[in-house]
Amino acid sequence: MSPRTLCRAAGIGAALFMMTARTDGDIIVDYTINIGGHDDDGMNGLSARATWMIDGTTLTILLENTSTSTLPGRGISDELITMLLFDLGDALIVSGESAVVGPGSKGLGSWAALLPGDSVADEWLWSNLQHDDDAGDDDFDHVISTSMGIGNGVRTDFNGDRANVGGPFGGIAPMAWEHPYHGNQHAVSNGILFTLILSEPLTDGDLESIAVGSLVGFGSGASFVAVPTPGSIVLVALGVALAGIGRLRQRV
Repeated sequence: MSPRTLCRAAGIGAALFMMTARTDGDIIVDYTINIGGHDDDGMNGLSARATWMIDGTTLTILLENTSTSTLPGRGISDELITMLLFDLGDALIVSGESAVVGPGSKGLGSWAALLPGDSVADEWLWSNLQHDDDAGDDDFDHVISTSMGIGNGVRTDFNGDRANVGGPFGGIAPMAWEHPYHGNQHAVSNGILFTLILSEPLTDGDLESIAVGSLVGFGSGASFVAVPTPGSIVLVALGVALAGIGRLRQRV
């Protein structure tokens, strides 16, 4: 299923408002669903944050679930972040270097023993998506996801193997509350740090354009995908920094 088809299937009139903050070349994007339009599913409270960092051809993304309330009548899987869609322009993803529990985060459920820096590489894939240009499904060319059901490009997990992920569990839960997880159900609360190797370096300007054009999906089959609108982007200067990312134990 293409990203655009997913957005249509979501059946919502919500826009994704984003505020970005630049700190020493890093871009912080806050994603908040605007609950206007066809908000029949009680999506109020779903939100996310992504911190984008570039060092030559190494792209690092800290993806966090910042949601503040539950979804009435929905399962816990629908509150998990399961997807990040973006467009790298002329660059391609060459490899997924690592996917690890983020700073200040922890594993939940059967992942309860996981600590910052521990790997979740088996549960997340990356792909250079392939689209049918005639269908106009060229909005996003790249994805990080817990789901096999998006795009038709080669899907590779962050261990470098042919992906066989089973999303949405393995996704990112909010820090604000914890649900009981049963059996093999698991998640990370509240952030995962992804490192990708690209085919060519990005400038700070490239990174900003990529970050503010990205999209976060929640739930099984991205049932709560919301589309960002260009008019919603606001650039601000905030003194926010991430501490200790370079010291994380990146285990695979």
